Amino acid sequence: MRAGLILLCLLPEVALAAGPTIRGRVRYQGPAPTPAQVDPSVNPDVCGRKKPILSEQLVVGPEGALANVAVVLVGITERAPTRTPAQLTQRNCVFVPHIQTITAGSTIQISNDDPVVHNVHARLAGETLFNLGMPLAGTRLNRRLDRPGVVELSCDSGHVWMQASLIVVPHSYHATTPADGWFVIPDVTPGRYRLRAWHERLGVQEVEVVVEPERGAEVEIVFAAGPLLEEAPVLSFDLPATAVAPGPESEGEGAVELHPSGRTDRWPAERDAARAAGLGLYRQHCATCHGEAGDGAGESVPFLHDRPRNFTRGEFKFRSTRSGDLPTIEDLVRTLTVGIPGTEMPSFRRVLPPRDRAILARYVMSYSDRFARGPGVSIPIPEAPPSTPALIAQGQKTWVRLKCAQCHGQGGEADGVSKQMVDDFGHAITAPDLTRGIYKSGPEPKDLYRTLVTGLSGTPMPAFAELLGPDQLWALVHYLRSLAPPRPVSDLLGLP
Repeated sequence: MRAGLILLCLLPEVALAAGPTIRGRVRYQGPAPTPAQVDPSVNPDVCGRKKPILSEQLVVGPEGALANVAVVLVGITERAPTRTPAQLTQRNCVFVPHIQTITAGSTIQISNDDPVVHNVHARLAGETLFNLGMPLAGTRLNRRLDRPGVVELSCDSGHVWMQASLIVVPHSYHATTPADGWFVIPDVTPGRYRLRAWHERLGVQEVEVVVEPERGAEVEIVFAAGPLLEEAPVLSFDLPATAVAPGPESEGEGAVELHPSGRTDRWPAERDAARAAGLGLYRQHCATCHGEAGDGAGESVPFLHDRPRNFTRGEFKFRSTRSGDLPTIEDLVRTLTVGIPGTEMPSFRRVLPPRDRAILARYVMSYSDRFARGPGVSIPIPEAPPSTPALIAQGQKTWVRLKCAQCHGQGGEADGVSKQMVDDFGHAITAPDLTRGIYKSGPEPKDLYRTLVTGLSGTPMPAFAELLGPDQLWALVHYLRSLAPPRPVSDLLGLP
């Protein structure tokens, strides 16, 4: 691939800005490909009915105009970035827009315009930022995006073709190319810069730009035809070590990075202390399944039905914290205490005293540097009301309204149209059969309530905290429990 810096004569009209403007166009050099058409395998009565769904991975217009390119200045910091609200819509079973840039610290409103079950699963470098259930047309939810990087979006409700990206930039100097390939970055301080262009399948191009006081800068960036990347490339906002380029307010007293990494000076010492204290316990009780490296690749894996958790990712299903947040130490201790029903993960209640369970939980946390930012904050769970026929009937109405049957089936028997899904690790995952009455998050009503509020990190199960109030949640919990027949006395007593 190659990139060029070419003066342009014909540019689109733009609003006047306070400072010079970088104007330009991104082109594709080669024959324009024909976008592939998606054949919806789930909800075909809605998805693609208004208009055909076409792949947006490579959209080339007349004269090679290349859409969906994120263009950013790199190697600069900004004291007071302009944070502008953004929009993301699910319409005709696609994300609109497919690619967009947003300044870190801004809020994005996410909406569902389709009468089918959607969710928005946002990941940054493989880490779940949030997973929000959006089963109702007209749903509007807001999320603030603070961490720079390429945030990948997916819908886990069987709509595997629904993919998009949000490029969160640590300053205000960025743009995204529409269908005509043009972009504008206004109000740039005169100087010499590097401009980086990111395309999800063509890679990253970089050109040098000189912004003049009166004329600004005019550029053209060219992506040459070639093999498409299988995965979206990484986008760095830093300069190479050998490059120097001053940016707006990047010099002088008071210039600071917008978003520090959040790592604490105490974390390395805390991590090392946790490993020293818990290594013996971990090797004795956990390593055979979870592996010496905590990567879920222990020697017992070939003999297990359920894949052990990979601790190095910092993704834990069973949390009391908001979707995308880390679990608390109490969450991990709870899992060690009660185990995970229906799996090979046992309860250590009678094996280890509370102190050892806490030591082991901290050891598990030491495998992921995500915990340098500190754990999340638990969402309170109110007292459960007693189950009544009226409450169960109310919960059934919520089940129908939220279209839970799309994944779990009409009777909760795991035979919904979206029952076959993929988790964050790329493994096939099936919606649980609720008629068995075995809940991995725990046996109590509050455990189901917690799952509905927080979701299950690393899986397609989203959070519904912002769609349902406590009364609706408890009604749904009691309805879910009603789907399973009463458990026999021998089961309740732990007898064979």
